[in-house]
Amino acid sequence: MAFEHLRAFLPEIPLLTQVIELELAASPHVGQNSDEIRKAHDEASRRAFGFLKAERLPYAVVSHPETTGTCPDCGAGVKGAYWELNHPDGKGASIPAVALHLFVAHGKTECREPLTNLSGSVIGVDTLRLDLSALKEVLSGIALPPEVQAELAQA
Repeated sequence: MAFEHLRAFLPEIPLLTQVIELELAASPHVGQNSDEIRKAHDEASRRAFGFLKAERLPYAVVSHPETTGTCPDCGAGVKGAYWELNHPDGKGASIPAVALHLFVAHGKTECREPLTNLSGSVIGVDTLRLDLSALKEVLSGIALPPEVQAELAQA
């Protein structure tokens, strides 16, 4: 199947919240009141970003995590509206979460999805596409497994 290694690599990219949680867990003293907790979280965030930048590691952010999409192929629930891939130097790409799921789980780079209004009525159809060239741009300059680099070179 096409992009087999890239499809396996993308879900392994850590979410920023996970990296911050690890740093927060390693903090010697988180504190008891809201000011101390906020300060500990800010310090953990700074350390997390410092680590990601020093190690040149990509990270992801799920935007609108309360949103759930549905895969048109398998019916699986997909958490979040967008999966934002970020390079530690500031480059980024926003990918519809359903499009990412379709690529990783089914090897597809595009699908058609119904557009609905707030009452749930279908008002049109949209095409979701995974922009492989945007992924390639964001991941440039990062030490990637050779197989993933080879696949991205084809994108």
